[in-house]
Amino acid sequence: MRTLWPRLRAAWVTLTGTGAAASAAFGLLVFAAALASLAIPREGVGLRTGALQRMIAASQPGDRTVTATAVMVSPVTNESIQVLATDIAAAGASLRSRLAAGGVPIASNPPAWSSLSTDDIQVTGAARAAGYGQPQFEMTYRTALARYSHIVAGRLPAGGPAGVVQVAVTTATAARFGLRAGTRLNAGPVPLVVTGIIQPVLPASAFWSADPAAATPVLTPATSAGPSFWTGALFIGPGALPLIEPSLNPVMNATWWYPVALGQLTAGQVGGLEAGLGSLASSGVTVGPPGSGVVATITSQIPSILSPFIAGESAVAPVLELLYVSLAVMGAVVVLLGARLVAQRRAAEFTLMRARGAALYQLGWLVLRASVVIAAAAGAAAAVLAIGLTPGDGDSVGWWLAGITIAVTLAGP
Repeated sequence: MRTLWPRLRAAWVTLTGTGAAASAAFGLLVFAAALASLAIPREGVGLRTGALQRMIAASQPGDRTVTATAVMVSPVTNESIQVLATDIAAAGASLRSRLAAGGVPIASNPPAWSSLSTDDIQVTGAARAAGYGQPQFEMTYRTALARYSHIVAGRLPAGGPAGVVQVAVTTATAARFGLRAGTRLNAGPVPLVVTGIIQPVLPASAFWSADPAAATPVLTPATSAGPSFWTGALFIGPGALPLIEPSLNPVMNATWWYPVALGQLTAGQVGGLEAGLGSLASSGVTVGPPGSGVVATITSQIPSILSPFIAGESAVAPVLELLYVSLAVMGAVVVLLGARLVAQRRAAEFTLMRARGAALYQLGWLVLRASVVIAAAAGAAAAVLAIGLTPGDGDSVGWWLAGITIAVTLAGP
């Protein structure tokens, strides 16, 4: 240890010649200039990202989603299309891929889901209060029913007797219509059996709130054509779709719902996310069986959440860029002044070397060698400290400005 420091000192003197102290001061100037060029833009990105996250946190969780909807009717024949659960799954996978390609990060909690629902259909066998019309139900298949519900009695729909559609209802629906596990119903020619009573989980989520009758029956007011009546929802399994579609020939309404993870969104990613959502919303996604030609409409409230931030970002971006460039120019000037100081300190040394026959390229190599060492050491230290002080994604302009500082360090001396 006693000999290490003298050896390092001797190596530094050999490298910098008579300007050892000036070279050390020059290295500190390069370090400070590179640190400012890199850290200030990164800190600016961090501040903007913080403002963005506060704006996102103030929005409604239900608005941070992407929804695709389609009416499964052929655009050519204007007739309803028979859709299977596999078609819904394939369309959902295609939509998820399109979202990922557009830079839309899909969240895992709450889980994404898709559904295929009929319009209201008259069902017999359910209790009807005096003065009300025949109850009507929509029959809906939902992929994440087990994740969004808790079984109170019985079980969820599964395989059963041939030709009999198994259904589940919420506790509110069961109470309104006098249903229990084992109750028999009829939807036209299709026999139904209630296999389970469920309690909604996450009742405020879109899974239950997107359709008012999904969790709790809804009263339809009376009209001149008939008395008021109650509507509810019957949850069916994937195997029921081939049974109800040919028999009832209903118009099927498909929905795909995806939560978007905006918690890690940075200021630099906002533009790409908005552009990706805008492209999807304008073009739509083809869904349904091959050749059906059905296109899903994509909607999202995320652009409205991000638009105030984007507007503010566009307003201040020129000012920030001018500030960053001005700081870089000032840093370059300081580095040039430091290079001049080093040159003056070594002027006598270079004069003596020239008198002894040293060529200009030899002197240039000595100066460049010292500059490379100073630039590498000061630049690496500045980068490590800047990244440590300003964690997270940075602005690429900071690296460009730091690179200009290093270039001036190499060329200035």
